[in-house]
Amino acid sequence: MTFEQAYATLEEKFRRQVARDEERWCVESVYLPTVVPSGPVDFVLVAMEPSSMGARSKDETQRLIDEGFRNFCNSTEDFILHFCARNYLCRNGETYHVTDLAKGTMPTKAKAAGNPAKYEDWYPLFKKELGLVAKPNARIISFGKAVGQFLAGKRLSGHVCTILHYSPQAASHRGRAIVGREAEYRQFASSLHEIPQGHGWSEPKEAIPLSESRKQLVFTYKVCFEYCRNQEEEVGATKSLE
Repeated sequence: MTFEQAYATLEEKFRRQVARDEERWCVESVYLPTVVPSGPVDFVLVAMEPSSMGARSKDETQRLIDEGFRNFCNSTEDFILHFCARNYLCRNGETYHVTDLAKGTMPTKAKAAGNPAKYEDWYPLFKKELGLVAKPNARIISFGKAVGQFLAGKRLSGHVCTILHYSPQAASHRGRAIVGREAEYRQFASSLHEIPQGHGWSEPKEAIPLSESRKQLVFTYKVCFEYCRNQEEEVGATKSLE
């Protein structure tokens, strides 16, 4: 079985778990795929769960997915994340994969959204995903305290740190990485004015100008990713960089 075939088989299990979520939590949910890597990666970046469906119905959301819509490649913050992963995390041909602990998108107000019991249900499949996409010495980086604490509680091997989530809801925390590095940040911010356009799925089709807050986010990820690169894999010893 090829890597692509193995991942497709795993995706069928993701879809079945989304169906179980709907039955358990009495809420509409849709499996939201991410872009499949071409093979095992050096870094796995883990968020909580896909963003809300918003005002879209389940059928509307599924139609968008069928037309090619994928997770983690739509918002300005998504493109900032990929820019930072390419420029500050990966080196010398290294690769990364971005995923969610739970894979079903559902309304934010649903009682299952953010529920630890749902993460417990998804964790066995998440471990299967890691077994497929992560190299033996891959490092795992979580976004936000909820995922970081969950994975730390599981004593997940390779989980090296937790970093600030890129969501605008966490924007008020973006200045933390600057404290003690003010001169470094000023020099950095004066040299970066936009996320450049590109042709890949992880690059914006047009350059995105950066506000001060978004420059702070880029700097935060630069500092965190450079820190994570220097961490040795330690079972159960996870650092928080939020």
